[in-house]
Amino acid sequence: MRFFITFVFALFIAMPLKAGDINAFKRGSLAKIVAQHSGTPFIVSYWSIDCPPCFKELKMWASLSQKFATLSIILVSTDGMEKQDLVAATLAELGVTELESWVFAESMVERLRFNIDPHWYGELPRTYFYSKRGEKYGVSGLIQAQQVLAWMQDNS
Repeated sequence: MRFFITFVFALFIAMPLKAGDINAFKRGSLAKIVAQHSGTPFIVSYWSIDCPPCFKELKMWASLSQKFATLSIILVSTDGMEKQDLVAATLAELGVTELESWVFAESMVERLRFNIDPHWYGELPRTYFYSKRGEKYGVSGLIQAQQVLAWMQDNS
């Protein structure tokens, strides 16, 4: 019996992320994320399957999340719900299936982006660092691990 339970558990752990495991990101979703992580530092990373630098950043998030189990990283794909299967496959391929994942779920992406940050015009990757006090700052372009480590040190 113990072997069977271990076998089933191993299969469950090895299963790739499915599209259904990805949350629908709509207006109000960011407020929910912020409320869930209130009082702790966290990162929200916006990316797309059409963004080669995003893939480099996703690999970095995979590496950092393995090294720092307490680091909260939330991934939000800007690709839309119609591409959620491809988004799930990409996340699995890049090894970030254990991270909380969302995908844009509104047709008016400009309004959704404005709701996230009125100063963001859609450039990717786009990363927001939230302090434990709720302060945030956004960075467009590829983030380096050194930047994240410095932020973690300032927010520990």
